[in-house]
Amino acid sequence: MADRGPVDAIASAMKETLEASGFTSRGRTWHLECEDAIVLVNLQKSGFGRQFYINLGIFLKELATPKSLKEQFCHVRLRANDVISRGKKSLETALDTEASQMEPAERVKVIASALTGKVVPLLLECGTRPGLKKAYDSGVLDEAFIHGLARSLLAG
Repeated sequence: MADRGPVDAIASAMKETLEASGFTSRGRTWHLECEDAIVLVNLQKSGFGRQFYINLGIFLKELATPKSLKEQFCHVRLRANDVISRGKKSLETALDTEASQMEPAERVKVIASALTGKVVPLLLECGTRPGLKKAYDSGVLDEAFIHGLARSLLAG
């Protein structure tokens, strides 16, 4: 059986950090209802190896009622490494359980730091329409998929 240490460290870091910020979970997806949006964080395993990705989603409540709290149904979607400049390589290494021999405690530290330092503050900001507009205008969401309806709303 494969060593679950790195996978457990990743899941543990996400659970502890996100739940401390008020997120609730279902499986490997954590969500938080904000003023104008539901923001979520999803842990995805690569289909081609033992790498993981942290997906971020913003579902705008004024555009629709969510049928399911899944990242692929969000109006704005991106990956955590798209919004992290300092520490991006460390995060990618921490999420790669195949190539990385990082100790579990270090893995937890790197992931928690990325979440608390950049991801959670960005999602909380984007939970309001003015905050989302600010992130959009400043270029923070340049790497994001933005649904046409959301793009029209933000561009106007």
